[in-house]
Amino acid sequence: MMRVSKAAFALLFSLLFLMACSDNGNDGGEILARYDENGVQYSPTEIDGIVGYMPSMKAESVRIVVVDASLNPVDSFEVPIDSLDWNSTGFKVGSRDYEYPYVKLVTIFPLGKNGKMEFPQYLNLQRYNSNIFLQFYGALISGRVETLVRNKGLCLRDAKEQAYKELNNALGESIGSPESRAFYDRDDYGKQGLFDLWGYILCRHEISDSLFYSDFKELRDSFAKDGTVSASIKVRAADAWLSTFKISSDSMERELFKSSSRDTFSVLKRLDTAFFKWAYGFDAAWKDSVKIENEHSEYNGRMFVYEERCNLSSCGWRLKAPLEEKIGACLYFRSRYAELDGVFYLCRDESFVWEPVSDVDTILSYKYIRCEGKSYGDYGEIGFYKDNMYVCDCESANKCNWTEVKKDFKATVLDTPTVSVLATQLYGECRGHDGEKHVMDSILVRCHWSKWLKVDTLSYYMGICKNSSNRDEFGQMENGDYYKCRAYGGEKWERCTYADVKGDLCNWVTADIYKKYDDKYFHCKNEKWNEVSEEDVYAPVVKGDSCTSKNEKEIKKYGEEFFVCRRIVTEGKELYYWQIANESDLELYKDEN
Repeated sequence: MMRVSKAAFALLFSLLFLMACSDNGNDGGEILARYDENGVQYSPTEIDGIVGYMPSMKAESVRIVVVDASLNPVDSFEVPIDSLDWNSTGFKVGSRDYEYPYVKLVTIFPLGKNGKMEFPQYLNLQRYNSNIFLQFYGALISGRVETLVRNKGLCLRDAKEQAYKELNNALGESIGSPESRAFYDRDDYGKQGLFDLWGYILCRHEISDSLFYSDFKELRDSFAKDGTVSASIKVRAADAWLSTFKISSDSMERELFKSSSRDTFSVLKRLDTAFFKWAYGFDAAWKDSVKIENEHSEYNGRMFVYEERCNLSSCGWRLKAPLEEKIGACLYFRSRYAELDGVFYLCRDESFVWEPVSDVDTILSYKYIRCEGKSYGDYGEIGFYKDNMYVCDCESANKCNWTEVKKDFKATVLDTPTVSVLATQLYGECRGHDGEKHVMDSILVRCHWSKWLKVDTLSYYMGICKNSSNRDEFGQMENGDYYKCRAYGGEKWERCTYADVKGDLCNWVTADIYKKYDDKYFHCKNEKWNEVSEEDVYAPVVKGDSCTSKNEKEIKKYGEEFFVCRRIVTEGKELYYWQIANESDLELYKDEN
């Protein structure tokens, strides 16, 4: 009993010492100390803090509201904002007594001429309350904190911790530890990003203060209910920010698709794919293009496209202009032509914007081909503009232009443009009909790529010889004769044999060898295959004797002549042919027989 009495007395003494003031302070006595439920002294105490909002927002004052455990206001007072070091601002409250260990710090900003914007956040008082960061995240979760304390029975500290976790999950972007740092728009390595700007975009700060404050209150109240950010708020914010972006008409501009608003952060001038993916709910990855499929968005159905090549460092994502949704994207370094409702548009190299054009020569040059000179292959090209026919005609080798073909056109000479015009009038456009051929008043014409050409008999039947590949091309006339169009720039059909068609090599190494195909024989001489009669051919070839790697060096005797199956290596190939046996071959033959 004696020990219990001492313990009880000691406890009673401690409580009286820690909580006591003379007659609860009514007789002028001084509060010695107050302790919270965890035994941490919180009063009397000093409080000082730093304004951690977007730098362009200039706070006027801070209201300190003392609240009870249910966050109901008990007392309040206001202190001004002062300038601090490093171009920052903050506030300070000297040592004073606080009845409860909870306060609400309300940062106050001007709104228009006479209005105010108030952003509250909660603080657990401790013995030392220094460098408290007043920040937007704390204001966003303030309503949720109240819900968790009043409706879920959480203490303030736990409510704040849970509310920050919910906000972190709802934003889809890590907010870090906002209570222990200032506002930032870049990481520890200096790389820029949205970071703390994310919340400001969500509340449309780039538009106006009044809209920003209204959105903040709506988001705070909405988040207070279930700790989430509604789809409508996200889409509304994305639409607003996207509306500030414009495609630059200046190809030398560093930013291709740039935002222009009152917020001057350089990172806000660039489109952030992570934000729009989160806000619009994209499932697909950002590849060549991404379509906005969100019925709540004003941009529903619109497309983001990616510029792979550009002049400076402005490559990146941008939104297709409404016109591009109809006629296609105008991408840098990809000249294009398009037509819509009778209007002609041109996407020039090093441009991002469709340009309406009316000049006929420009339209035809982009719609079909540039009419520049005979050597470029555009001589005689046919084009159409508003149902009128035009032909690329040349006064000289390098002086050409698109010329309208009059309805009373009459041929005076059968040059390339004239033949092209006459054939087009008779048979229609050549484009899409490559290889089509006709006899036009005893003139042979053939469609080659995109224009009608007057051709000779060989080109009429076998096609036009114009070979830029690395392989010979072959054709056969109706009488069975074979022709070759040489690789690497061949422009004339040359007579050849079936051995050429089969790809048999004929060079100085394979001289004086014979090939047999069906009932025809071919001889390689002077690096050229020639058809010969059976009487001139080696007997094993005539008889069809096999000559392969299996019977290499085999010797056969026909009459008084000996032949050997010999291996020949040329141009990286192993070939086997019958040849006349030499003396060493015969010595070997005698030894074996």
